[in-house]
Amino acid sequence: MSDAFPRAYERVILSHSSHYVPNDMSKKHLERFLSSTDFPVLRRPPSKLSDSQSISAGQDETHSNSNMHVVCRTLHPREPSCFKNYVNALLYESRKVWKWVGAFGALSIALRYRGEVLRRPGKLARQWLVSTARGTAFVVGNITTSWYLTCLMQQILPPGMFVNSRWLVNGALSSLWILVLPPKRRDEIALYVGRLAALSMWRAYRLKGGPHLPYGEVVIFGTAWAHLSESMRTGEKVGGLMGLGIAEVERKR
Repeated sequence: MSDAFPRAYERVILSHSSHYVPNDMSKKHLERFLSSTDFPVLRRPPSKLSDSQSISAGQDETHSNSNMHVVCRTLHPREPSCFKNYVNALLYESRKVWKWVGAFGALSIALRYRGEVLRRPGKLARQWLVSTARGTAFVVGNITTSWYLTCLMQQILPPGMFVNSRWLVNGALSSLWILVLPPKRRDEIALYVGRLAALSMWRAYRLKGGPHLPYGEVVIFGTAWAHLSESMRTGEKVGGLMGLGIAEVERKR
């Protein structure tokens, strides 16, 4: 991942991408691979791909994959079907994520309703189950769908087409999993993601040699929010998490 990308967010994504990031793929290799959109369609399944196309120099015929798309062969070399790999990833990662989502939810409920836990345990248990299910669906669905759409984009778009916009579409579609969360939680997540986006933009600017500006990422976030909010008021459509967050804030004003 880019040095401008928040490390904590990066760790969460990679730790729940086991069906899309093979164990022997280095972080540098993954970043180099995803930075290119010139992914050719293979004429036949090779036993070994080049360094820019394979998961590692050690791939051999025993792990052959009949999928003709380089992205799919690289991200899930052991499963030819993109959809089957997607479903398997959703199920596998959900079994991991629900534990920490559930623990966080239980702690939140215990602190918020500490005087009522014994009086209405059934109602609070149901609230915890719904909260855990929603949180798990959001985290796993968002990450896994983003990987799945990366494969799908290669299958429906010619190599080199929509080099940058394909990633914007990917992010906008995968972020729709936020709709499984209650409205208040959506607002919190949208603001958090917007803050991360501003921080990433600021770090990228600084890495390219831009001068220091105190609270630069806050300035970027505020400017971007004001611009998008004004765009929505004039009738333009703003998608993704930021669009949902702005729409909810504006609705409450």
